[in-house]
Amino acid sequence: MADLRRGLGDFVTGQGKLVAPLYLNEPDTKFTPEQEKQKYKAAILLTGDAAAEFLSAVEAKFEEWINVVKTATGKKPRKVKKNIQWLTADTERWDDIGESASKMLDSLEPGDAIFKTSTKAYRAQRDGTFQPAGPKIFDAQGQYLTEVPPIGFGTQAKLAGSFYGYTASGVANMTLLLSAVQIIELREPGAGGGGQAASDFGFAPTEGFVAESMTPAASDYDF
Repeated sequence: MADLRRGLGDFVTGQGKLVAPLYLNEPDTKFTPEQEKQKYKAAILLTGDAAAEFLSAVEAKFEEWINVVKTATGKKPRKVKKNIQWLTADTERWDDIGESASKMLDSLEPGDAIFKTSTKAYRAQRDGTFQPAGPKIFDAQGQYLTEVPPIGFGTQAKLAGSFYGYTASGVANMTLLLSAVQIIELREPGAGGGGQAASDFGFAPTEGFVAESMTPAASDYDF
C-alpha cells in the first residue's frame, strides 16, 4: 500500500528556551547541500505546565494519526523508534543513537520536554526554480521582523506550526512543521552558545525603539 500523508491541524507552543538544532537565521546545509532539501529548524525546551500541556497535545495528535492509518490499512502500524520530534527523560534510547542525541536526553529533568520543528527553506516552482521560504519571525509585541537578528541558544520563544502525519515502509511517524516564531527574550549567539541578554548588562525594559512593524501579523499564528 502506498505511503500515507496528512496534515493534522495547527499548534502553538508555550514559552520555552530554544535549543539545538537551531537554524533560524540560515537553513541547515550540513548534510543537505541541495536547495530542495534544506530546512530551517528550531527545537524548544519546555518545562512544567507548558511541557505537560503541549506534550499531551502532541501525543494525542500522534495517536489520532495512528488510528487514521489503522482505518486506512486495516491494521495498526508500527511506530517509529527513532528520529521522533518530541523527547523526554523517559524517551527510549534507540540502537544507533548518536552522541548529541544521547546527551540531549541525559540533560532532561523529569517534566521537561524538547520538541523539534522544521520547515523547507525553498519551495519548488512550476518552472523548476526554487523560491526562498522559511518561518515568519515576530518580536515580543507581535511585530513582524523584516530584518531578523542573530538568534542563539537560550532565546526565550514560542513556536507555531502544524502537525503532519506520514508513513514510510509501514512505520508511522509525525513531524512538527514550523510556520512562525515569536521571540520573547533574545539571546544572540556567543561564547558557550548561550549568548547574552540586555538584562545581563543591567538594562531594563523602557520606552523607546522597538522593531519595525510590517505584515504579516503575529495574530495570524495565534501568538
